[in-house]
Amino acid sequence: MSTVTVTLTLKTQSFPNGTNPGVMRFRLMQGATVLSTKNVSAPFTSATFSGVDDGDYTVTAQRLNSTLGALGDPLSASFTVAATPVLVDVPDTMSIEVTP
Repeated sequence: MSTVTVTLTLKTQSFPNGTNPGVMRFRLMQGATVLSTKNVSAPFTSATFSGVDDGDYTVTAQRLNSTLGALGDPLSASFTVAATPVLVDVPDTMSIEVTP
């Protein structure tokens, strides 16, 4: 089993008046199945998922307002957890670290 840490690099974003940015929702998925969801408060930049078995996964990150409504589109990246180290291609704004 491995630990997967997802880290985002955020840029300053203006929200419309009255919008209260609440949390960043990270989801670890295998296929269409959500395995784990973490809602992270400030600084909103990372989440860690422990006990991840070998296999293929997708992680998403979605900014939510204070009533858990979506703000913008989610980021996603796919990766493989294996017994040996793996190189992962991800968007410039997200990094994933897998630790056996």
